[in-house]
Amino acid sequence: MVWNAYNSILHRFPVPTEMVTSGVLWFSGDILAQLLERRFDAGGDAAAISGGAPSSAGSGTGIATSTCSAGVATPPDWNRARIQTIYAALIWAPFGHYWYQWLDKTAHSITLPGTRKFVGVKLFLEMILLHPIGLTAFFVSVGL
Repeated sequence: MVWNAYNSILHRFPVPTEMVTSGVLWFSGDILAQLLERRFDAGGDAAAISGGAPSSAGSGTGIATSTCSAGVATPPDWNRARIQTIYAALIWAPFGHYWYQWLDKTAHSITLPGTRKFVGVKLFLEMILLHPIGLTAFFVSVGL
Protein backbone atom coordinates (compact mmCIF):
# COMPACT_ATOMS: atom_id res chain seq x y z
CA MET A 1 0.00 0.00 0.00
CA VAL A 2 2.72 2.50 0.98
CA TRP A 3 4.89 1.29 -1.89
CA ASN A 4 2.06 1.82 -4.39
CA ALA A 5 1.42 5.33 -3.05
CA TYR A 6 5.13 6.16 -3.27
CA ASN A 7 5.32 4.89 -6.86
CA SER A 8 2.22 6.90 -7.78
CA ILE A 9 3.79 10.09 -6.40
CA LEU A 10 7.11 9.22 -8.05
CA HIS A 11 5.36 8.81 -11.39
CA ARG A 12 3.50 12.14 -11.10
CA PHE A 13 6.36 14.18 -9.58
CA PRO A 14 9.60 12.34 -10.33
CA VAL A 15 12.26 14.95 -9.55
CA PRO A 16 10.75 16.34 -6.31
CA THR A 17 10.05 12.81 -5.07
CA GLU A 18 13.60 11.73 -5.88
CA MET A 19 14.92 14.83 -4.10
CA VAL A 20 13.03 14.01 -0.90
CA THR A 21 13.94 10.32 -1.12
CA SER A 22 17.60 11.08 -1.72
CA GLY A 23 17.73 13.55 1.16
CA VAL A 24 16.09 11.11 3.59
CA LEU A 25 18.33 8.21 2.56
CA TRP A 26 21.56 10.25 2.66
CA PHE A 27 20.62 11.77 6.02
CA SER A 28 19.89 8.33 7.46
CA GLY A 29 23.02 6.87 5.93
CA ASP A 30 25.21 9.65 7.28
CA ILE A 31 23.82 9.32 10.82
CA LEU A 32 24.43 5.55 10.66
CA ALA A 33 27.94 6.12 9.26
CA GLN A 34 28.74 8.53 12.10
CA LEU A 35 27.55 6.00 14.66
CA LEU A 36 29.73 3.30 13.11
CA GLU A 37 32.72 5.65 12.82
CA ARG A 38 32.49 6.56 16.48
CA ARG A 39 32.14 2.95 17.56
CA PHE A 40 35.25 2.01 15.61
CA ASP A 41 37.10 5.07 16.93
CA ALA A 42 36.07 4.12 20.47
CA GLY A 43 37.58 0.68 20.06
CA GLY A 44 34.40 -1.10 18.99
CA ASP A 45 34.66 -4.08 16.75
CA ALA A 46 32.60 -5.59 13.97
CA ALA A 47 30.91 -8.03 16.37
CA ALA A 48 29.69 -5.19 18.58
CA ILE A 49 28.42 -3.26 15.58
CA SER A 50 26.62 -6.21 14.06
CA GLY A 51 24.62 -7.05 17.13
CA GLY A 52 26.67 -6.80 20.28
CA ALA A 53 25.91 -4.51 23.17
CA PRO A 54 25.65 -0.84 22.23
CA SER A 55 28.37 1.43 23.49
CA SER A 56 25.88 3.91 24.93
CA ALA A 57 22.28 4.03 26.02
CA GLY A 58 21.33 6.81 23.61
CA SER A 59 20.55 10.46 24.10
CA GLY A 60 16.85 10.24 24.81
CA THR A 61 16.11 11.93 21.47
CA GLY A 62 15.43 8.75 19.55
CA ILE A 63 18.74 9.25 17.70
CA ALA A 64 21.51 6.93 18.70
CA THR A 65 24.62 8.42 20.19
CA SER A 66 27.96 6.76 20.55
CA THR A 67 30.62 6.85 23.18
CA CYS A 68 34.01 8.39 22.60
CA SER A 69 37.16 6.86 24.04
CA ALA A 70 36.73 8.92 27.22
CA GLY A 71 33.36 7.26 27.83
CA VAL A 72 31.34 10.40 27.08
CA ALA A 73 28.32 10.07 24.79
CA THR A 74 28.77 12.18 21.67
CA PRO A 75 25.80 13.27 19.55
CA PRO A 76 25.84 13.05 15.78
CA ASP A 77 27.48 15.85 13.83
CA TRP A 78 24.25 17.53 12.70
CA ASN A 79 26.10 20.01 10.47
CA ARG A 80 27.74 17.17 8.54
CA ALA A 81 24.38 15.41 8.18
CA ARG A 82 22.76 18.68 7.06
CA ILE A 83 25.39 19.30 4.39
CA GLN A 84 25.10 15.71 3.13
CA THR A 85 21.31 15.99 3.00
CA ILE A 86 21.37 19.30 1.13
CA TYR A 87 23.85 17.91 -1.41
CA ALA A 88 21.80 14.76 -1.93
CA ALA A 89 18.46 16.51 -2.25
CA LEU A 90 19.39 19.64 -4.18
CA ILE A 91 22.30 18.52 -6.35
CA TRP A 92 22.61 14.74 -6.66
CA ALA A 93 18.93 13.80 -7.05
CA PRO A 94 18.06 16.21 -9.89
CA PHE A 95 21.38 15.60 -11.62
CA GLY A 96 20.97 11.83 -11.28
CA HIS A 97 17.44 11.96 -12.66
CA TYR A 98 18.54 13.61 -15.88
CA TRP A 99 21.84 11.76 -16.05
CA TYR A 100 20.19 8.33 -16.08
CA GLN A 101 17.66 9.42 -18.69
CA TRP A 102 20.54 10.62 -20.88
CA LEU A 103 22.56 7.48 -20.17
CA ASP A 104 19.73 5.15 -21.22
CA LYS A 105 19.05 7.17 -24.38
CA THR A 106 22.74 7.25 -25.29
CA ALA A 107 23.33 3.56 -24.60
CA HIS A 108 20.24 2.68 -26.70
CA SER A 109 21.66 4.68 -29.60
CA ILE A 110 24.94 2.73 -29.44
CA THR A 111 23.79 -0.86 -28.93
CA LEU A 112 20.85 -3.12 -28.18
CA PRO A 113 19.40 -3.17 -24.64
CA GLY A 114 19.84 -6.37 -22.67
CA THR A 115 23.25 -7.20 -24.10
CA ARG A 116 26.63 -7.23 -22.41
CA LYS A 117 27.73 -4.44 -24.71
CA PHE A 118 24.79 -2.32 -23.48
CA VAL A 119 25.86 -2.81 -19.86
CA GLY A 120 29.50 -2.16 -20.83
CA VAL A 121 28.61 1.11 -22.59
CA LYS A 122 26.65 2.31 -19.57
CA LEU A 123 29.46 1.37 -17.17
CA PHE A 124 32.07 3.03 -19.38
CA LEU A 125 30.07 6.28 -19.59
CA GLU A 126 29.50 6.23 -15.83
CA MET A 127 33.20 5.79 -15.08
CA ILE A 128 34.41 8.32 -17.65
CA LEU A 129 31.77 11.03 -17.19
CA LEU A 130 29.58 10.60 -14.11
CA HIS A 131 32.18 9.71 -11.51
CA PRO A 132 34.51 12.66 -12.12
CA ILE A 133 31.56 15.07 -12.29
CA GLY A 134 29.81 13.54 -9.27
CA LEU A 135 32.92 13.44 -7.10
CA THR A 136 33.88 16.98 -8.01
CA ALA A 137 30.36 18.24 -7.27
CA PHE A 138 30.32 16.36 -3.97
CA PHE A 139 33.65 17.68 -2.70
CA VAL A 140 32.95 21.23 -3.86
CA SER A 141 29.50 21.12 -2.24
CA VAL A 142 30.49 19.65 1.10
CA GLY A 143 33.81 21.45 1.25
CA LEU A 144 37.19 19.84 0.89
